[in-house]
Amino acid sequence: MRFRWPFVRVALRLLVDRTCLVIYADDRVALSTRMYDHWDGNLGCLVVEGVSQFRSLTDRR
Repeated sequence: MRFRWPFVRVALRLLVDRTCLVIYADDRVALSTRMYDHWDGNLGCLVVEGVSQFRSLTDRR
């Protein structure tokens, strides 16, 4: 039997400093990683074993 997660809206705030990425989820959880081979103007989002919708993406350079 597969467990189905309830759909929950989460506000994400992404901070990028060169190759470092920090993601804040609802200002309660922080995730960090390094990014490599990033091309200007491109963004990739990966969801494993789930479903997501991304809205209101803005670039504040």
